Amino acid sequence: MKITTKTDYAVILLTSLASAGDRTLSLERVATANGISEAYLQRIAAHLKKAKLIEPKLGAFGGYHLAKPAAEITLFDVVGAVGDSLYTTRCTAPNGTCPRHDTCDQADCWGVFQNKVTTAFASTSIADMTHEKTS
Repeated sequence: MKITTKTDYAVILLTSLASAGDRTLSLERVATANGISEAYLQRIAAHLKKAKLIEPKLGAFGGYHLAKPAAEITLFDVVGAVGDSLYTTRCTAPNGTCPRHDTCDQADCWGVFQNKVTTAFASTSIADMTHEKTS
């Protein structure tokens, strides 16, 4: 399993917004501060907005802020919002795409591992990922 840049940058955006507290941040500011393409960050922000994880504030001093407390946004939510997957092997994918699934001795072990990965992502919040541990 590899964390994609979409998920990585989404977490960077969300932790930046969490650290900003009540202030809004522009995508330009977050992109510049983190060496990320602003255009790419805009596409990621669109996914996060659609998933109701962030909200825009329009106007001269506009930008984005979290749509709910950072403690209520999990890494599992983020991965799903940007369209990534947490599946570690083909046999743990939703449709069991591995042709050897029914006869594989390791399928159960990978299933246990998959559950641990999913649990870790579902129990880690954006607040956990910030230095300030904001809520």
